[in-house]
Amino acid sequence: MKLADIQAMEQKTAIATKKDETKDYTGALLNNILAMAKPKADATTLIFVASDGYTIELALADVTACTDRLISFGDDNTLISAMPGMEGKAWAKALVEINFK
Repeated sequence: MKLADIQAMEQKTAIATKKDETKDYTGALLNNILAMAKPKADATTLIFVASDGYTIELALADVTACTDRLISFGDDNTLISAMPGMEGKAWAKALVEINFK
């Protein structure tokens, strides 16, 4: 899936707090993106990879449990995993890949 595909999806806004800063994030619902990716039935983990090499692995069930999680757009057209309700380390900016394991 490419940036243009995510931009073409229905956009939602979620209010989230990260590092004591609350702001609005607008983007495509992560659950919708994951459904389009059609993960294998045995997938249990999501791996987010940022352009700087930052990688975070999260339980797929934990990520999909909240319907407000987004792939949002940064000011420079980079992608951000906006993860309301999750610790700051679960967020990735300049996101370049999402993989299933």
